[in-house]
Amino acid sequence: MKYLTTVEEFKQVLNDSSPKELEDGTMTNAKLSIFDFFTDWCGPCNRFAPIYEELEKENKEVGFYKVNVEGEGEELGEFQEIYSLPTLKFFKGDKLIDSLTGAQPKDKMQSMIDLYKN
Repeated sequence: MKYLTTVEEFKQVLNDSSPKELEDGTMTNAKLSIFDFFTDWCGPCNRFAPIYEELEKENKEVGFYKVNVEGEGEELGEFQEIYSLPTLKFFKGDKLIDSLTGAQPKDKMQSMIDLYKN
């Protein structure tokens, strides 16, 4: 699991996850990336953390990222307009495709991953 702290890191992840044209002219698929915006003192964030870690282990083709919106990740939290915790944002390449607030059950998260990863 990668922790992001800057807007530049965030933009780089989205750029790296975007479709690319290969030498033979074919395009790669956009990769699904999920960002968990949290703080250490947030109870629901702490309850959700083990679920997020399990999902990462079970979905290797998906990028999982965490952003602590207090401290080093505060600017990135402001950039993404995070007002509730935890907030989960789903991107396909550089396009925001969904977002959720609050701790989510594992089965709901897995259903969303299955829907968006292909």
